Amino acid sequence: MSLVRTVDPAARTALLIAHNPGISLLSALFDPEGVDDGGLRTAELAVHRCPVGWSQWSRAGASLTARHVARD
Repeated sequence: MSLVRTVDPAARTALLIAHNPGISLLSALFDPEGVDDGGLRTAELAVHRCPVGWSQWSRAGASLTARHVARD
């Protein structure tokens, strides 16, 4: 969360790349209602949108709007 808050305010998009379970836990932190029990799959993208600037991101403050899996 602290890393996300340091993103340049001029940036409209940030891409975080990480291993599990950390990235699944971060996605669940952003949107606890939008995640699956198993977390993100290998090579999966989770798209979160937040109505506030990067420095103001908080728990349950960034809705999961899309998920993309590179493979089945």
